[in-house]
Order: sequence, then structure tokens, then C-alpha cells
Amino acid sequence: MIGDKASFLAALHAGAFIAIDGAMGTEIERRGKGNIAADDWLLANVGAPETVAEIHADYANAGARLHIANSFAAGRHVLEQVGLAERFEALNRDAVRICKDAISPRLRAEGWIAGSISTYMVGSDRSLLPPLEQLHINARDQARILAEEGCALLVLEMLFDVDVSLALFAGAAEVGLPISVGFTCEFDVKQGATMRGWGDRGERFSDVLDSLLLRLPQRDGTILSVMHSLPDATDAALADVMARWDGPIAVYPNAGRHQRGHGWQYQDVPSPQEFSDQCSGWRSAGATILGGCCGLGPDHISAMVERFDHC
Repeated sequence: MIGDKASFLAALHAGAFIAIDGAMGTEIERRGKGNIAADDWLLANVGAPETVAEIHADYANAGARLHIANSFAAGRHVLEQVGLAERFEALNRDAVRICKDAISPRLRAEGWIAGSISTYMVGSDRSLLPPLEQLHINARDQARILAEEGCALLVLEMLFDVDVSLALFAGAAEVGLPISVGFTCEFDVKQGATMRGWGDRGERFSDVLDSLLLRLPQRDGTILSVMHSLPDATDAALADVMARWDGPIAVYPNAGRHQRGHGWQYQDVPSPQEFSDQCSGWRSAGATILGGCCGLGPDHISAMVERFDHC
């Protein structure tokens, strides 16, 4: 059964372990349906609905309960870049519907769908993001569509600074769903976790987090997430979050590396068992919502779920 906002909040407040699904973009590429290193990555997603459905189904079969609809690259400003602005509403509605249809018959227990709202821009050039006021409007409109289609929460992904984070949060918050605030970090041996930089960025994550928490509105259902970060950065960033935040925490790291022109490189991807060991450490540190991002597929999620099912 697919749950709603109320049942998700009940599980969140109970501190229950919630398994998130894994990668979508790298799974599309791994299955030969697109190249996430190319500027047409969005079009590869749009053009492969059957593969997207297959991937969602595989994560449900693996035991994931929280499934992120494939709306990561469907912001209005992204679609304007590639001449698809008129499909903004349809593509976001389709992302949720494809997910819902794929997971509904396969869920082992009650599950939920999250709508992704991100900082993605074609070519990963965040300098092309619109002004903050327009970003707020775009996030609000995308959140409304995702909520209308049945998402139980919204996940803000690939956040990298305070102002952009707050603009997306304010827009998404207008629909009243729980919100995951998801930061992407890198590891620096001298500074610990730093923001994954674009342009001249690269501030210490702890400094960004301190500034954000001073301005983040207090509301029920806010989750702080460390996402799309390698394990060393995830460890350091999670420690920073634990020192400043007593609310719910999610972790869904990436593995491997993106090499421009060659797609995702999997040489450093852990085995499913190694990934489940990493997740056990993050769970012990305080994260209750765990899953994977780029490079981590259904086998990794299955190993994680199996480990925690026997705890």
C-alpha cells in the first residue's frame, strides 16, 4: 500500500528505519538507455519511461519503502533549457504516476513516494539557475504538482548554499508536505566536510549548516539529509549534522565517480555487503532513513534491507 503524509509522519516520529531506494540516473545509464555525462541526460530520462518503471519495480522488490519519483531534472528552469517548458506539468505528473504504478503491486509493507526538487541544470552548471525569486516560484509550482499526484513528502536535492536552499524550501513548503533538505558534500582533509563546489564555492559544511539553521523555518516533518556524497564526506557531514540537529536525519550516498564524456565510473563502488556495513555505521550514528544515490543499485538496497530486517 502507498501511504500518505500522515502515515509517513507517523513512521518518522516513531523513529522507524525507512529504506530509501537507490540511483535512477546511473541505473538508466547502466542499462544502456542514456548517458548521464551528456547534456541530454534529461532527455534520456524523458525518453525511457519503461526503464524508469523497471528500476522503480526493482527497488520495491529489493525492499525499499521510500521511493523518489524521477522528477530530479524536471524543474521548469531545466525544461526551459531544452525546449520542453510546455511539458513541465505533464513530465512531473508522469514521474509520480510511473513510480506509483511500478511499486504498488510490489511493496512488502506500506511505502511512500517522494517528489524530487533539485538544483540540477543541464551540464551541471548551477550558475545558470534563475534568480532566487523565480527559483522559489518554480519550486512551489513543481511541489504543487507532485503533491497533487500523491507524494507524501518532498526531497530537495543537491543543495550547496544557504540562499538557494531557503528559496527551494520556501517554495516547496507552501504545499504543506514534509521536506527533506539534502546537501551534497565533499571531504577535505583539513576542513572535514565541505560543500560540493560549483564555481568558487567550497565552504565548510558546518558553517553553511549553522547559517541555514538560523534561518530555516521551524515546521513538523523537516529532515536533514546528506546525499550524493562519497562515504568519507558522508561520515564527516553526518557528524556535523548530529552536533547541530536533533530532528530526523537521512543518508543516501553515492559511489563511484562521474567522468565527463565517459559516464559513471564504477571502479570504487562497494559490494552490496560493504554498502550494508557502511549503512550500519550511519544508522548507529543517528540516521534512520537510509538508501543510495548514483552508483548504488537494487542489489545494494536489498543487502541493506536484509541486514536491518535481521537486527
